[in-house]
Amino acid sequence: MRRIYYDIHLSAEVIASTTIVHLEKLGMHEDFLREHRLSVPPHYHGTHRKHLPSLGGEWEQVVDILRADASFRGTLEGEQNDTQWQTFYGGTGKLDRLPMRPFVLEQCKPGEHKACDIHLRVDPRFSTDPAVRALETCGFIYFKRKAPDVDYLIFTLTFEELRVGEYVFEKLHDKLAALNGLVGRMKLEVAEKYWVHPDDATQLPIVRTTFAQEWLAQ
Repeated sequence: MRRIYYDIHLSAEVIASTTIVHLEKLGMHEDFLREHRLSVPPHYHGTHRKHLPSLGGEWEQVVDILRADASFRGTLEGEQNDTQWQTFYGGTGKLDRLPMRPFVLEQCKPGEHKACDIHLRVDPRFSTDPAVRALETCGFIYFKRKAPDVDYLIFTLTFEELRVGEYVFEKLHDKLAALNGLVGRMKLEVAEKYWVHPDDATQLPIVRTTFAQEWLAQ
């Protein structure tokens, strides 16, 4: 059954410890991320994991807390998750490599922000080493995310335009389904609300539309 829900994500370069306390009292939890590649590790990354039915009062409360912190530097995003844009891989593909052009990433300019992103969460307990190595050649942003029972491998892309991200998701789904030994989940998240403070705060690098269109045409 299709379901739509919302999450709030915070990536802070600089943030006061008292601000973190207030945010976590509100319901945010720290994401323990490590081994970043192609992105700058944040000082603190947190997620409101209640799978909100909308971005209402919680979003405004988080923004108010951050605005009260004169030291804060970072990004806040409210994302829509639609189960229509989720897919799972069971490791049954036949290819040992991914015959596709690696993605090229660029830094966001001040005042810019992503429209959506694609996250591929790989389970290292069941995925094969050759499958993981194949993904590592594709130009994804990469980090590990600690969970109670495993450190998931996260491969990520962000896009300037939602429709372009949707097209890439569809094509990428077919390519990854053919990869032998890949076990995990891929989803597309839509940036419904976004706040960058100040305008030149570090964000994840982005796939420009011009490159994405070239990638889609391959």
